[in-house]
Amino acid sequence: MTLNTVAQGAWAVLLAWLTGREDVIFGCTVAGRPPEIPGVERIVGLLINTLPVRVQVHPQERFATSWRGCNRSSRIDAASAPGPFADPADSGLGELFDTLVVFENYPLDRDVLERDASGLHITSTATYDATHYALCAAVLPGARLQFRLQYRPDLFDRETVEALSERWVRLLEAVVADADRPIGAIELLSAEERHRVLVEWTDTVHRVEQTTLPALIEAQVERTPEAAAVVFAGEELSYAELNRRANRLAHSLIAEGIGAEDIVALSLPRSVEMIVGLVGC
Repeated sequence: MTLNTVAQGAWAVLLAWLTGREDVIFGCTVAGRPPEIPGVERIVGLLINTLPVRVQVHPQERFATSWRGCNRSSRIDAASAPGPFADPADSGLGELFDTLVVFENYPLDRDVLERDASGLHITSTATYDATHYALCAAVLPGARLQFRLQYRPDLFDRETVEALSERWVRLLEAVVADADRPIGAIELLSAEERHRVLVEWTDTVHRVEQTTLPALIEAQVERTPEAAAVVFAGEELSYAELNRRANRLAHSLIAEGIGAEDIVALSLPRSVEMIVGLVGC
């Protein structure tokens, strides 16, 4: 696998992990200068194309095997599609993809840059561009491999994108270490994130005092007497009204000789009265 295919495969796995889907589509920029066209290297213009890449990500498959197969079959070959890719929105289909992977491997003659020209000397070069995609992942090869994530600030904040970039790098490191590892076994969360999800977010244990349902309802009556307690078939009871009706029923039962821990049978359909009966008994 080439560096470009590894980066695309890792991006596909990241998208699948984030969306919970096994079928994802993203865009990929490809060169638009087919070698079979005479003189294509002398044509002036930015001859690149953005093509869709569809990937089916199965957690049980190995990264190397899965991406090698889908890379052969899912991407439209640049030579067969030198023209611009049709925008699905033009056909009323909406967006086909909203994330993009760019492999910035521009030919650059460093020797030419280092020569003096009319007293001028170029010390460094850099490219800056903008994207209308929600996310644009750029791979910059060189002496040290670099990654860059561009994003629309109206859709993402910096903290979220930084977390995404860390997961992408973590995924690439795992793939480089063992490309035969099942995709579902690759851990994308950091130790801190995993602790937050498995421990902090599930730490719902709290002390519950010994009490009864009528006591809880009476406490709620003190806090919000007019708040809705029971709603059924267009009828609504506030906590205060529910408490009054339940107390009235309880006093009626006491008058009939019913005391604490006595069993009282209820035969009522679903209704407000059934809730009153459960509380009052």
